[in-house]
Amino acid sequence: MTQLHTILERKGWSEQEVQHALRSLEEAEQKKSPFIRALDTFVIWLFLIIAILGTFIVSVVLVPILVIMQGAMLYAMLAGMGVFFGFLLTSVLVHLEKVQTKPLIMPSIFLPAIALINVYIITRFSNDLIELLKLPTISHSPAIVSVVYVAAFVIPHTIHHFSQAPQSQ
Repeated sequence: MTQLHTILERKGWSEQEVQHALRSLEEAEQKKSPFIRALDTFVIWLFLIIAILGTFIVSVVLVPILVIMQGAMLYAMLAGMGVFFGFLLTSVLVHLEKVQTKPLIMPSIFLPAIALINVYIITRFSNDLIELLKLPTISHSPAIVSVVYVAAFVIPHTIHHFSQAPQSQ
């Protein structure tokens, strides 16, 4: 709520208006019925499940890219995909935080960790496929590929986090 307090002050709200708005939000949160609270929790868990499935789908899409590409072009493609899917995740998290009123820390840590593991496994699988098919593509380092993808994946969330941090005046 202190973030909201700072944002409202920056927009020119008086201290009395800010306090009234924050008090109203707290009262509304406390008056939620058990059904609505359960629904809020359900929506967050549903989002997490969909996001996990999304990371698996992205991993599968990476197989042909890893089999065909190598070098700087591969890493540029990985970074582009990571930023794109990171942006999608961040935009959904931002909307969920508006509904939830509490910061969602678990998805911010859990989803990049799952993406790291998925990309690592898929890279190893792609390397096995390259070897099995005797393709001229050079095998990729699963650690480097995973780190490049996940580093790009968290960039949008990091930018959003630091752009929302209260700034000293």
